[in-house]
Amino acid sequence: MNYKILKVPPLEELGYIEQEVKGVTQAWRLGEGERMGNKFPTQASYPLSKNRKGMKLTDFIPNKFSRLIVSEKVRKLLEAEPLDIEWLPVSIIDKKDRVVDVPYAIAHVLGTVDCVDLERSEYDRSSFSPEQFLVIRRLVLREDKIPEQRSLFRIKEYPRAFIIRVDLLEKLAAAGITGLGMLDLDSPVML
Repeated sequence: MNYKILKVPPLEELGYIEQEVKGVTQAWRLGEGERMGNKFPTQASYPLSKNRKGMKLTDFIPNKFSRLIVSEKVRKLLEAEPLDIEWLPVSIIDKKDRVVDVPYAIAHVLGTVDCVDLERSEYDRSSFSPEQFLVIRRLVLREDKIPEQRSLFRIKEYPRAFIIRVDLLEKLAAAGITGLGMLDLDSPVML
């Protein structure tokens, strides 16, 4: 099986989110893959940045928090997979402060997989949390450590990064999903 690093590129023409939802307690859980439960507000909304030109909305919305903010179309495709995802519904607020009439949600992928090839990957460890990576320059996975059913997951040392199996990526592409990008493993990257 083959895997890629899932990215949501912040292209100039796209709407971008740079402000956190109000009322989120323990927002760090969203970056670590830990269940939010009632720590996430039921009426959550993200305003599009007024500091950027882009307004176009895609199926994956770029944001500065490394969240997978996805359309209903993506949600339906991911719900058909055996994935452990906590769905956190959100509203998107356009640049004229109106609620966009399209449902979105955070696809909060739960847990991590311990599968990084530490000898072949290139990274700097965090001085604050030495078990975590601060920066990744090359990511190599040990595919034999990845559970077969995990077609979308986070890695243990850097849970802000999402890894997607190529067959799931192909399903998303075949469905015409927009706003999705990828980086190759075992290649120069900057995460």
